[in-house]
Amino acid sequence: VLNLHRDATTVDTMVALEFGKGRVDFLPSPTPGPTTTPDSTTAKPTTEPEKTTTEPEKTTEPEKTTVKDDNQLFEEVLEPIADTTIYQENQILHGGGRQQYLFSGVKDLDKEQDNIGRLMRALLVFPINERIPSKAVIKSVELFLTVEQSEAPNTETTFNLHRVTKQWSEGDSCCANNFIGSDIKDGDASWIHNSYTSSQWKSPGGDFNTKISASQTAKFVPQRYRWADDQMVLDVNSMLVEKQNFGWILKSENEDEKQIKNALKIYSRENENNKVRPV
Repeated sequence: VLNLHRDATTVDTMVALEFGKGRVDFLPSPTPGPTTTPDSTTAKPTTEPEKTTTEPEKTTEPEKTTVKDDNQLFEEVLEPIADTTIYQENQILHGGGRQQYLFSGVKDLDKEQDNIGRLMRALLVFPINERIPSKAVIKSVELFLTVEQSEAPNTETTFNLHRVTKQWSEGDSCCANNFIGSDIKDGDASWIHNSYTSSQWKSPGGDFNTKISASQTAKFVPQRYRWADDQMVLDVNSMLVEKQNFGWILKSENEDEKQIKNALKIYSRENENNKVRPV
């Protein structure tokens, strides 16, 4: 939900917006018009008082005004303008810029390295600054992701969103669409690079706030899951105020327990089925 405070003092606007679906309720405040007060007059005496009929003066009613606004009512759906997967395995060689799926969690175990799992994290960024007025105050945010496959079906695993703190790029790597990734290309984000080969993350695996923006437990697949929390609201408000939006990163809460496979296969913005894309 967004409260949009405008410069005009006579208009209050309430805006409601959700990722995926929403509405805007436009509430104009009536502007009172001038009110005329009857004048007081003193009649002069005459020799023979005349009978006169005085009609009371009319009082002007407050004027009812209708303030028109292009955003009185609308629905808004935000799809990512970029999304990708970064892979811990072969940290520089694999990317996922143009794949039809995102991946997050711990995938198959490496028997040669004492059953250590390989980590994957998904990155998504939405056109928040391009589509939402800069003076809007966000009241609610929801993210919907559709999971097609899990490495641990019917097992509850928590996945957390964190706000990304450094710009990254999607790149053109394509089209393995699996838990391994595609051969990396210039401009891809990787475990080491926020943009291959020109720039690197400060920390391998991406730069992001340690504070969790939202959490969701995934168990059944295929399934559409929802992430929503007050911290996501603070994230978006900050993105608008700071004019810096690098999106979120999705990672498993159990990354430290690398012996547990829990990776998710999630439909990306490039997926041919637009009904299952992230919003």
